[in-house]
Amino acid sequence: MDSAPEAGHGGPGETAKAAEVALINMPFTLLSHPSLGLGLLKAGLRRNGRAARVYNASIWFAERIGVELYERMAMAQPTDLTGEWSFSAALFGEDAEADATYAREILRTEGRDDARSQLASLPAALVEVRRHVEPFLERCLRDIPWDRFRIAGFTSTFQQHVASLALARRLKERHPHLVIVFGGANCEGPMGAATFSGFPFIDAVCSGEGDAVFPELCERVLTGRPIGAIAGVRHRAPAAPGEKKARLPALRQVEHAEPLAPAVHDMDALPYPDFDEYFDEMSAVFPGVRTRLLFETSRGCWWGQKHHCTFCGLNGSTMAFRHKSARRALEEIAALIERYGDRTRSVGATDNIIPTQYFKDFLPALRDMRLELDLFYETKSNLRKEQIELYRAAGLRQIQPGIESLSTPVLALMRKGVTMLQNVQALKWCRQYGVAASWNHIVGFPGERPEHYEGLDEVARSIAHLEPPDGWGNVRFDRFSPYFMSPGDFGVHGLRPYPAYRHVYRGLSDAQRAELAYYFEGDFAGRESIESYTAPLVAALDDWREHGSSYALFSIDLGDHLQVFDLRPGAGRIAVSLAGLSRAVYEACDSIATRAVIGQRVAAAGQVAPGLAELEAAIRELLGHRLLLAEGEQLLALGIPLGHHYAPSGPARARFIEAMKSLEP
Repeated sequence: MDSAPEAGHGGPGETAKAAEVALINMPFTLLSHPSLGLGLLKAGLRRNGRAARVYNASIWFAERIGVELYERMAMAQPTDLTGEWSFSAALFGEDAEADATYAREILRTEGRDDARSQLASLPAALVEVRRHVEPFLERCLRDIPWDRFRIAGFTSTFQQHVASLALARRLKERHPHLVIVFGGANCEGPMGAATFSGFPFIDAVCSGEGDAVFPELCERVLTGRPIGAIAGVRHRAPAAPGEKKARLPALRQVEHAEPLAPAVHDMDALPYPDFDEYFDEMSAVFPGVRTRLLFETSRGCWWGQKHHCTFCGLNGSTMAFRHKSARRALEEIAALIERYGDRTRSVGATDNIIPTQYFKDFLPALRDMRLELDLFYETKSNLRKEQIELYRAAGLRQIQPGIESLSTPVLALMRKGVTMLQNVQALKWCRQYGVAASWNHIVGFPGERPEHYEGLDEVARSIAHLEPPDGWGNVRFDRFSPYFMSPGDFGVHGLRPYPAYRHVYRGLSDAQRAELAYYFEGDFAGRESIESYTAPLVAALDDWREHGSSYALFSIDLGDHLQVFDLRPGAGRIAVSLAGLSRAVYEACDSIATRAVIGQRVAAAGQVAPGLAELEAAIRELLGHRLLLAEGEQLLALGIPLGHHYAPSGPARARFIEAMKSLEP
């Protein structure tokens, strides 16, 4: 993999110049994909004539503890901070009593969030993980040629912070010439300031988008110029005589009126990310692990600019939506596939939301390129059928449509701008066109009432043939979310970091922990009764997740009638025949429709316009079979036509065959 850099975009490929900057990717980032941030920074440094080397230490740690345990740690309940805790002794020292308290207070398995079931055997596993931490850190110190580098840059997102801090402290002790720089999502705003002030072995912290400021910081350090003021960068005062610190030219601590780095506005001007080291190491160490390219076409959120979802803490630096042109995005994905396509055809877009313009230009052109991708995007759920069909044709095999709830009133509290029926409609069409929909169901929002959940267990059972949620849990108050920034507007008070922060950052004060934390909880009216009124829905969701592969609701067109087969929980009849007006009404509800619209669609399909009594009778029949889902005056058909990209899954198919045998005379 030694091709020349791509003209104008700083494409992948090592330069002949020895690397001066080491970029470190610590546990617990997911093994399945490289760091997009480091890939962009490496390419950005190359544009400046500076060589960098990415070290995926996360792969080394997975090699020590095993892929299965590593992935369990990376995917465990975020607010328990198990990944952070596993490195806390390496940062703050051993404390057996504190460890026992953490296991007792945090790793309790009787909590309500379903993710806690994954933690049932984790305490013992955590002891095993802890045993490998010091040898792993020693390998990082030994196997990376630190004497060759002037700068060590750490990316820190989610549960990478403590591992990064533990290695950074050791680096400063053993290699004081290194300038240690932190950046990433864990360094945005107050979190970056707290990281800088709480850990004096860090020389600089970048807060905000580092595409421009990090290469500029590196250039000033490497050329011996004064660092001076760089927006979004905090850095240290000069070392006193005898101190074991890096001596930087005219280095001083600088506080800026503008605490964040400037956002990138011309997305087309960004370089192509360089993932060479990641794919080389994964091929050598874990050739059997499925990997995914990361691909960025936008930053910010166009929906959040208009209606910031109340629980969303993403885009802490800026919500302003910016996207790449279709031409640039197509050129980039083609270049990445050309370079890494022999390793993977799976591509994950890191966008918070796909640009709406892409339905007109990027997606049709991507479809025509026939790259045979397995592509992922985040999107809204109020999609039209032809848009989901285009997703599939363009190579999207998975989307995250931001469904979050099956309650329209709760969705309104979130400012999602969609309804329950729109969410169900998206799930139906995704199943029809073979696009996996990844979603979670969140409960416990300030302002919700028990009546907002009435009947949702029946809704869940009626749509149990569709994609189940990945999980469910109570809402968090993440930093930068409206709940965090303006808690009083929502009746929230007593905001405090989740308890795990006290155990992980035990060497810091409560005030410091509050500045470092991203996950918060708080008090509000009705909080104590959430469990009781959500229990029926939660039970239905759990059944759906456990048995969903054995459920189905599909139809076969037999000419004079439509045969519907129902293998959902609580189905009264396995086979239902629809003909005449019943069939016409059912097919008219393929997309959400009112009674007036249904009548129009039936007439447009060539049927005689039904009278009100006839129409109501047909609707009642279909509702009785749970073939339609109603919300207010709106109705939606729930079954999926057999064919296209849909066929019942293995367990559902087996149940169908057995059911058909039982119907034989």
